[in-house]
Amino acid sequence: MFAALGACLLPENIQLAKFGNSMTGWGLDPMSACLLVHSLPLPLPLPLPSPAPKVYYHNTLTGESSWTQPEGYTGDADTVADAPVPVARALVSGTDWYEVKCTDGRRYYFNHTTEETAWSMPPEVSAVKKKQADEAAAASERARQAAAEQRALAMRQMQAAAAVGPGGAAAAMAAAGVPPEFQRGYFGQQGHDADAFRRMHMQRLMEARQQSGPSGLSRDVRVHRFKQLLLEGGVNAFSFYAKVKPKLEKDERWKLLPNDGERRAVFDEFCKNVAAEQKALAAQTEKQAVEGFKTLLEEALQLERQLYVALLADGLDRKEDAEGQETMGKLAGVLPDGPPGGTAVPDPEDVPEEALELSLEQLGKYWSNDERWEATKPEQRTALFTARFGAVVEAVAARKQARRKQLEADYRLLLQQLGVTADSSWRGGMRDAVQAAIQQYLQEQQHKQQQQSADAAATVAAALEKSIDMEVEGSEVPTSPPQQDQQQQLPPAPSQQQEQQNGTAASAAADKNDAGDKDAAASVPAAAAAALDEFDRDKLFRAYRDELAKHRDRQQASARDLQQRQQAAETRMAEQQAESDARQRRAARSDAVAGFNTLLSEIIKETNADYVLWLPKLKKDPLKRADNPLLPESEMQHLFAEHTAALARTAIAAITAVLDQHLQPLLPPPLAAAASKGDAAAAAAADAWRRAEGRDLTDTFRRFNVADELLMGTEDERWLRQPDELRLTAWRDWVDEHVWARPPNRTPAAAAPPSSSIAGSPSGRPADYSMSNRG
Repeated sequence: MFAALGACLLPENIQLAKFGNSMTGWGLDPMSACLLVHSLPLPLPLPLPSPAPKVYYHNTLTGESSWTQPEGYTGDADTVADAPVPVARALVSGTDWYEVKCTDGRRYYFNHTTEETAWSMPPEVSAVKKKQADEAAAASERARQAAAEQRALAMRQMQAAAAVGPGGAAAAMAAAGVPPEFQRGYFGQQGHDADAFRRMHMQRLMEARQQSGPSGLSRDVRVHRFKQLLLEGGVNAFSFYAKVKPKLEKDERWKLLPNDGERRAVFDEFCKNVAAEQKALAAQTEKQAVEGFKTLLEEALQLERQLYVALLADGLDRKEDAEGQETMGKLAGVLPDGPPGGTAVPDPEDVPEEALELSLEQLGKYWSNDERWEATKPEQRTALFTARFGAVVEAVAARKQARRKQLEADYRLLLQQLGVTADSSWRGGMRDAVQAAIQQYLQEQQHKQQQQSADAAATVAAALEKSIDMEVEGSEVPTSPPQQDQQQQLPPAPSQQQEQQNGTAASAAADKNDAGDKDAAASVPAAAAAALDEFDRDKLFRAYRDELAKHRDRQQASARDLQQRQQAAETRMAEQQAESDARQRRAARSDAVAGFNTLLSEIIKETNADYVLWLPKLKKDPLKRADNPLLPESEMQHLFAEHTAALARTAIAAITAVLDQHLQPLLPPPLAAAASKGDAAAAAAADAWRRAEGRDLTDTFRRFNVADELLMGTEDERWLRQPDELRLTAWRDWVDEHVWARPPNRTPAAAAPPSSSIAGSPSGRPADYSMSNRG
């Protein structure tokens, strides 16, 4: 008979394979060794990666094992529990032992010094655990005693408050279902507030649960917790009830089931399929935790509603004193239309959730010790709270933020009315001014309440007096019966004067209402200041003053920037005007220069014209081009010299062209070749000719008169119309360049040095290199 006993890791798992091989020395095959892994301590305390487990089959009668499913086996191999794998460890303080948690929920112990492992708790760990348990028990006892003392103090305070006569608040709270200990002047006593209300409720809730004990739990819950105890105790398919009982019966969860019969039945059911029970327990635990936390949220909501009703009733009962008014203000602060029910105490179920300032942090302050709170993870609590109250919390936060912004805006208006500037100081007078405005507002409110109370008392007195008069009139006995034929007396029609009086009264009432509205609007800033505390008033004042300072700085910077822009614009305009004037002057001067040059072109044709001699003739120009004030005398003289120089350059260019045309063919062959070809060989030949002795050079290139006669004979107008000095200068320059290969010499003919021969002259020029012997 085979049974699928467990999952064994494949041989590739090095750690388990080694452990299995070590057991084969005891006469066991690898299959048996793998089977024993489930009942022996794991050798390593840390989780290691391993391939997927594989199920095998073992016959407990024959000892035979097989990887394949035997014939006749009807069990479900998918429900076989996996081999336990370590997933977490924690060092037990003061020992060398680690407490290791496996995937199936069991725990074993590993000594990192001796590498010893054990499923049972070692003595050293047991001693440490016992010490920790004793310390926790002592702390719990101290907390219990402190709670008992607080509870006794609260009871004494409530008994002392019981002497106070019942008021409207007590009756209203009793009708609303508020617990009795909070119904008679509770909040009017020292130390009695909303926190005390919540603490008392939690204490009563815990006491009720302790008194109810396990009987208050359903059977499903008790079975579930009992199975959790079995899982934490390491119960598996090979566990025996008799061996497990001594170790687990000390736990309170062992007593959740009334007798051993029920415990044994649940134990056997758990052992038949540990893996399935483990998964089912995990799912059921999470479901119960979620449902329990949802129930906790609803209980907390009901408690907060009762607290709201209690505070509202207490505030209405003590609305004449400052504390009652403060309570009413706090309760109405979170609702746009004030507390529900107006001046009447509502039923707790009628209190809207928006009126309660609910938050997960506030609930945790009072409910964190509740087992339903501890059963859920922080992220679960956040998700469940958001799903239940998220929209309400957001709406309340948005409303509070809007109210805060409105208070800040109204307070800023008060600061503006008080004339706060960027240089104002909070300690230097503004604090006293704000305090005075707040004090005046409070006095006005007190006076208004007193006036309302007086008006109400007068109304009641008038109504009472009228009732008394009616009773007196009804008690009088008439002396004679009324006449039946007497006409009914009607009130007379109102006169015109009465109409005017009525109109005046209506107008006065309207003016009074308008004045009341104005007074109410004027009191809003002071009311906002009164609603803020000293720290907020100081902080908002500084922020407002800083804004004024920044605004002033921006205005000053804007003014400076505007002034700088204006100055820059004026500077640009001045520069543009100056540039325009300069352009106009340059244009006018350019026109004057152009006109004078045109005048010179029209009149001066000679290259050697003299400015002093020609100036009178230029002055006679009808267009006054020589009398322009934009052209000083020196500039006209300079333009005149440039004009004659241009004429001279033009004449020299014309003369040079004549010389090139008529004299270049007469040059000696080496010089002519150098002038026409311009290559290095021709230039070398020309240089050789110039250095040679006895060179032959005609008089045309020696004497100007010979060249002049030759060129006169050509009757070329370019030569004939030029003055003699210019022709001489041009001829000399041409000969220097083409014959002697020197730069042109612009010196006048009279400055040329005399020379008797070509060879003996310092310059190499011929002796008669002038206008001498000119025919």
